[in-house]
Amino acid sequence: MNYKIKELKNTWQFPFNRSKEIIKDTFSIVQKYANNNMLEKYRDYIKKNTFNEDYPFNIFELISDTYYKENFHSDIIAKLLEHETVLKHFLDFINIDASKYLNNDYSVVREKNKIDILIKTDTDTNCIIIENKLRWAKDMNEQLSRYYNNCLENNLEVDKIVYLSPDILKQPTSQSIKDIPKEKIKIIYGYDGEDEDFYTKVIENSLNDFIENNEAKEWILLADHYLKILRETGVTKMDKLTQDFYNEIIKNTDEYEKIKLIVDMYNNLIVTRINNLVSKFQGANCDNECFYRDFESKKRGLNYAIDIYIYNDYSCFNLFSRGENTGDDPKLIKKWEQDNKDIEAWLKKHNLFDDTFYFEDRWK
Repeated sequence: MNYKIKELKNTWQFPFNRSKEIIKDTFSIVQKYANNNMLEKYRDYIKKNTFNEDYPFNIFELISDTYYKENFHSDIIAKLLEHETVLKHFLDFINIDASKYLNNDYSVVREKNKIDILIKTDTDTNCIIIENKLRWAKDMNEQLSRYYNNCLENNLEVDKIVYLSPDILKQPTSQSIKDIPKEKIKIIYGYDGEDEDFYTKVIENSLNDFIENNEAKEWILLADHYLKILRETGVTKMDKLTQDFYNEIIKNTDEYEKIKLIVDMYNNLIVTRINNLVSKFQGANCDNECFYRDFESKKRGLNYAIDIYIYNDYSCFNLFSRGENTGDDPKLIKKWEQDNKDIEAWLKKHNLFDDTFYFEDRWK
């Protein structure tokens, strides 16, 4: 069925008997756009963008005045490319025969004739130009063309001009390319959360090889720490999923407001869940952050409370004595300590103790 936005808004207030039926229709909208293919990409995005770094700090972030600059990236990339493992992954990525460089020795040069990074054979016959645009520097006048022709004038055959871009929006300009043959230019992206970026194909694969082959710790450190900095230059797969979603929505603009309503309902779920707890257990809503309720046992003189903090993906349950503000009064301190013993005994009696822990004066 195709319900109007007014009916859907009414549904959120639950005044009509048809609410369940209408909500079911909104779920069909979700299933239409968040299909299995999209969900699989999203799960892959979550996996790809969940980083467990084993070090307490990133050494490049300590160099706060330089790590965000393009020259810094070029310096690090050039150094990494001096290692044959990294160069091989790089040449494979840009579809250049690796033996042409690895079998003839090679050198990696910074800022030769203003070229960011130049990889050339030691026989001075072949070369690769790398133009680093990770920090969105604009193309200078006839920039790539000047680099290309300069190499030709020095009797170097240019196998490839690699344009290292932060994302798809940054492309070489026609005035910069000018007369360069199209097949000579290879645009690659630093990091986009996909498997076809410089991050994955070159640096991450090289790091894995370093670890597997027990490479010197300095190379492992350099690659591992640079990965995090490289991630910060680009977009993520979530941006691509959002673009795919947008492409579908513009074909069905009449459903956009319904989808927006679903988003609003999701964003309001925390408050709704808290209010449902209030309604069911006769407690209170504290600043739309948590549910709480006070309990009192006159027979035992025990005053305690529970609060439940609600988050998007989990909830946090707290059980504690209201006698926590004891000051320096020894009687209140003793009473509070007994309260906690009583709470512990209650948790054990109801087989809840093994699932809780005591932290900051609360059972959680």
